[in-house]
Amino acid sequence: MKKLLSLTVVGAMALAFTFTAHAIGGRDPAVPTGPTITVTHMSGVTEVPINPTRVVVFDLGILDSMEALGLERYIVGLPMNVMPRSLERFGRSPFVNLGTLHQPNLEQIVMQNPDLIIISGRARPAFAELSRIAPTIDLAIDNDDIMGSFRANNTYLGRIFSREAEMAQILAGIDAQIAEVSQAARALNQEALILMHNQGALRAFGPGSRFGLIHDVLGLAPADPNIPPVGHGHVISNEFIVAHNPGVMLVLDRNYITDRTPTPRHDIENELVRLTRAYANGNIFYLDTELWYLVVGGVQGKSAKIAEIGNAVRNAH
Repeated sequence: MKKLLSLTVVGAMALAFTFTAHAIGGRDPAVPTGPTITVTHMSGVTEVPINPTRVVVFDLGILDSMEALGLERYIVGLPMNVMPRSLERFGRSPFVNLGTLHQPNLEQIVMQNPDLIIISGRARPAFAELSRIAPTIDLAIDNDDIMGSFRANNTYLGRIFSREAEMAQILAGIDAQIAEVSQAARALNQEALILMHNQGALRAFGPGSRFGLIHDVLGLAPADPNIPPVGHGHVISNEFIVAHNPGVMLVLDRNYITDRTPTPRHDIENELVRLTRAYANGNIFYLDTELWYLVVGGVQGKSAKIAEIGNAVRNAH
């Protein structure tokens, strides 16, 4: 009896393993059967079904853009480990939790039977496995061409869901915002330092970085044009800030994303920072870190970020 039970358990485990291997890694890449468009993206070229109805989203910017187009009903699941306030309604039913931004839960994704999966850089290591489940596209933002990749990704999104006219109108509105804010930024004649605080460490971002929108697109002059454009920022000291003496400081509080608790401002505006022109003139502005760090390529988030810089430029002295 025990032997029979043991064989039954082993057989069930083998069947489960076979199903999982087949569903995730042991079958040919998924191919759509209806009308498609060809999407060129950061991880290759993929044939994508037009008007997919079961979409898995591993990029919060794309989630933001889908919401702007009224496409929520087509989203079946997403990672829920870090949900920004602007998208918090997607962190509960009827949407299914499919892992984390860095680690997609492949078994759960298979169970949702998606016909399209959209990812970006954080989930990129799983691209090949995800592509075996459903057509997968990597709509990450290219820091070397922030607005070009942003427009291309969102234009693709409009085409995929037959919302081209709506998306074109949204993008035109963002272009108008950029024109207005960049004119004011260039007229300000102040050098700005983008600073991220994380657990006591300071990192600076300049042109060509993940926050290059501020310098490369909106035209706010950098306090140091030679800051290396490394992904998580260039490690600096408070002495670096004093030495470059920025007229404007734009601060991102990375702690808030991990701890959900803002860093006390006196920890950032310490005795050395208080020696800068930015502090003396009341030109230290705290940005919405969730938007800048998480909702990177979304149209609503992009508009909000441009508005934040516009507010800083108009209120700087």
